[in-house]
Amino acid sequence: MTHDTFTEQLSLWLDNELSAPEAAELQAHLADCHACQHTYQALQQVDTLLRSRAGVVVGPAPGFAARFENRLAQQQARHNGHIWLGFGVLLVGTLFLFVIGGILLGTFVSAGINLVGIDILYNGLAGLITSANTLAVWLNLAGLFLKACLITMSQPLFWGCVLIAAGMAWLWLRLLKLANRPAAVELLI
Repeated sequence: MTHDTFTEQLSLWLDNELSAPEAAELQAHLADCHACQHTYQALQQVDTLLRSRAGVVVGPAPGFAARFENRLAQQQARHNGHIWLGFGVLLVGTLFLFVIGGILLGTFVSAGINLVGIDILYNGLAGLITSANTLAVWLNLAGLFLKACLITMSQPLFWGCVLIAAGMAWLWLRLLKLANRPAAVELLI
């Protein structure tokens, strides 16, 4: 057996998992090898410490699970409250803008000032909505493209194809460079 094999068997010997012939062979090796003796003594100390503390089991304090669940519920309630608060602020802001816009538009119309025709206003709002929808479609397409790229790049076959393509491009450039040499042109003619 090699020195490394004896070192690996030391832990098994401490746990009484070696057969009698293996244990005898290990003891004979320990009598001659100072490095293995040192390793064995260190393992014995660790084993003694672990066995002496094996009876001591440290558990969570009483009521830990209940306190943890309460804190988790409070955190979730706070986060849900933040979301609804944000939606409320958005709703109030939107309503405020519509009310102010309606008051201003009503003031201009009642005063007889025709600064903005209703057709222009309608076409402007329709264009704005169309632009927002188009932007949403493009953002969704960009997200899908990114996801497809990430999924594709996680496949080993993709990287094999990239290496083959790079090799083919390198070979093509070498052939083009060779074809542009004057001596090579003469050989081709």
